[in-house]
Amino acid sequence: MSNVMQINITIDLLSKNDYNKIMRYNGKIHIVYDGMWGSCGKGKFCGELALDSKLKIDVCVNNNAPNAGHSFVFEDGRKVVTKHIPIGFVNKNIPYLVLGESSVIDYDRLVYELEEYKDLLNGRKLYIADTAAVILTEHKDKEVSSIKTGSTFSGAGAASVDKLNRTNSLVFRDERFKELERKGLIKIVPSKTFFSCIYEGLSGFSGNENILVELSQGDALSINNSDNYPFTTSRDCTPAAALKDIHATDYSQNVRKYCVFRPYPIRINNVGKAGFAYTGDFAGADEISWEEVCERCGLDPNEVSKKEFTTNTKKT
Repeated sequence: MSNVMQINITIDLLSKNDYNKIMRYNGKIHIVYDGMWGSCGKGKFCGELALDSKLKIDVCVNNNAPNAGHSFVFEDGRKVVTKHIPIGFVNKNIPYLVLGESSVIDYDRLVYELEEYKDLLNGRKLYIADTAAVILTEHKDKEVSSIKTGSTFSGAGAASVDKLNRTNSLVFRDERFKELERKGLIKIVPSKTFFSCIYEGLSGFSGNENILVELSQGDALSINNSDNYPFTTSRDCTPAAALKDIHATDYSQNVRKYCVFRPYPIRINNVGKAGFAYTGDFAGADEISWEEVCERCGLDPNEVSKKEFTTNTKKT
């Protein structure tokens, strides 16, 4: 197919106004991802980028699920932990906080965050894609009974499977989310494409806005990583996946990628809600203890062990 034919087809599918806006997008897309197995500090990094006045972030977006959490600590010691709200919301001047169409949402957790951090939200709504999946109690129960390779048992994977099977309750079908919208806490927006979602759903954009995309978990946990399968999460955690999720694959020239590492990679604890479930190793490496890490670093193991718990499972 010639380029001319492709352009003509695109114009037919989009209104002329939308097409002009999308074609002139000149903003920067900042993607933060984890180069290991998660818990490398993406939350802190995303928060710092969001607060960087030179970057002028206008939109914070993620497509995350509650099997991962992001943490940020303010200079005054206040700690913020979110599983749904983009952690970039710590900058009160960023107007648009978006949960994309590939999000998998735990309603109770979302409501908790909206209430817990309403002072930081400062009246801002969450913009939630209408086709985001919703986690139900049955999804959590199913994971506890069936997954034996290490999991947070948040129900995210089971809810995603039901979405693929066209049997899941999506945001636009769930009355609880409609009630949140009536209360003015969220706005449900159409999932046509990420960019038309911005221009039509949020309005007032010029095409120069800068976007911060927060990925969850880690690249090494990606489901298509054959080196680690089946000790993986339920989807890909790569910059390519992030671009696909916001329908921005045509704007790779606009992307800046930030890969976060830690000196000692970690995995989810082998003991969880379903009992012992082996979580895999890191490229064949033997697991070492916190005591050994502390001996190498000259740290007090008692002090370190008090602090080193994962955001989501609360386990060492």
